[in-house]
Amino acid sequence: MLSLFAVPRAFTSAAHVVQDNALASWTKLPSDCELILFGDDPGVAEAAARHGMTHVPQIRRTPQGTPILTDVFERAAEMARYPLLCFVNADIILLGDFLRTLHHVAVARHDFLLVSSRFNCRIDAPLELREGWDTALRARVRTEGRMYPAGGSDVFVFPRGLFSSIPPFAVGRGYWDNWLMYAAVRCGARLIDATAMLTAVHQDHNYDHIADVAANSDIASVLDSREARHNLMLAGGERCLYTAYDATEILTSDGRFVSTLHPRLIRRRLKATVRRALVAAKTRPNFATSCDASVANADSRIQA
Repeated sequence: MLSLFAVPRAFTSAAHVVQDNALASWTKLPSDCELILFGDDPGVAEAAARHGMTHVPQIRRTPQGTPILTDVFERAAEMARYPLLCFVNADIILLGDFLRTLHHVAVARHDFLLVSSRFNCRIDAPLELREGWDTALRARVRTEGRMYPAGGSDVFVFPRGLFSSIPPFAVGRGYWDNWLMYAAVRCGARLIDATAMLTAVHQDHNYDHIADVAANSDIASVLDSREARHNLMLAGGERCLYTAYDATEILTSDGRFVSTLHPRLIRRRLKATVRRALVAAKTRPNFATSCDASVANADSRIQA
């Protein structure tokens, strides 16, 4: 049903636990899911073998050695066994609600990009994937409610052929994810925010793998790195930085598709529009913190 692909970074230090947890969770998906890892950083080939995944070692890279998103997407589309593709960051744990959500959307929609805001969680040890592990983890992260504040996404599900041309973004350096959401809307696809139904668990980590970012820096420093600034230029500037707030539909926890033009949700569309107007006026608020976690509370606003 689904071809899932990712570009892990080197399996060193804490990154080994974080990425191994993520990959292990993906192997719990049904057997009709294809799992592909791209890249030849240290430990990637071994991880692919350990988890029974297809490994594609050779990929194009930037002059700084960072994998290029365009090459990964094009090669995934060429080799994927299934018509639905999912690009996911290699630190994201997927739970049982992922496939349930995807089945629901694939039956009801055709041209779409499905995204979900992530729940941040500190996990320092290997997961024990015993019966009920995903239910317990879902309850934990939903209770803690540490959602990434910018309304971004680390999970992208789409039909093959949705993206005809992608700029040569550096993977993991920011802004490419916002551009994907922008491009989907621009080509007429539905941008579906499935946060209320799909739980993407992002494991906290540092950014010491990025050359011009100091150790223990936060995401704001990453977004100010040289390759991030180049990604921003490739995206077409801040006017093209869409977030989950720009979704055309949300998927509620009980599986309803609701237009974001619904009276109870219009505020989020207006907020996204105002943010872009502020960008044009060069008086924008900080992009990384200008949205709030209310994206996950859409159900309550609809039912109010």
